Amino acid sequence: MSPLAPLHARLAIMSIAAVLGAPGFAQEPAPPGDGDKAVAEVTVLSFKDPFRTDYRGLQKARAAMTELRALAPQASLRFFIVNRSGSAYRGELKAIVSDGEASHTIPMASDASFELPAQIAGLGEAAEFMMNAKRKEIYLRPQVRSPGTSDSRLRLGDLRMECEIVWRMEYAEASFMARAALKFMDSPCNSAKFGMDFFARGRLSAVRISEHGNSKTLQLTHRAQAYYAPLHDKAWSNEALIELTPALAEGLPPEASLPGR
Repeated sequence: MSPLAPLHARLAIMSIAAVLGAPGFAQEPAPPGDGDKAVAEVTVLSFKDPFRTDYRGLQKARAAMTELRALAPQASLRFFIVNRSGSAYRGELKAIVSDGEASHTIPMASDASFELPAQIAGLGEAAEFMMNAKRKEIYLRPQVRSPGTSDSRLRLGDLRMECEIVWRMEYAEASFMARAALKFMDSPCNSAKFGMDFFARGRLSAVRISEHGNSKTLQLTHRAQAYYAPLHDKAWSNEALIELTPALAEGLPPEASLPGR
């Protein structure tokens, strides 16, 4: 199974899982010194069955921020490490990009997030992004945020951009035959046959999208810990606002059995 945010079918229910609700952009940590770099490399390379993914594939996904800039013209991108359940990862993480000969340490923030450098000099074509976390226990997910947004107030264009990044990440991880079959397929983010689960930091009582006086309640999924956003629906512009109401705001306990999908 891919260590990236998974792509599933919605008629069989096709959904792309991406996370939202991780803390806002963390302050950049100080660049690691040579000693920190050596420790990070040893920690990651000696870890049994580490999380790893193609570095070039991540860069191609990151390129969506430029190629599809109209979706989120002022947004920034960070990548988050989350548990397979969608919850925040709590362990101490070390990350490197390595081609087997040269390696580069990726500074990791305390909220298990990082910013992928645009270019890392001196790496070969086989470079991989690796971490000291078990491949089968975590996902790597993008978070796109525009100025003025928050964990509970989001732009639809930012979510559309996240979907495009996830799609590119999955495509890069697919087998040769799968990529050949998908080559002529339009992005699933533009199709009503696909849905995308956006995870929140906790249980939700409601999620609404609004624009120009119109509003609509969105479907909650995964026992009210996530929701579907109308990414394909052009009736909603990229500036449409999505507002999340936590369960606690309605007097409901976080673990209440709220209706999901």
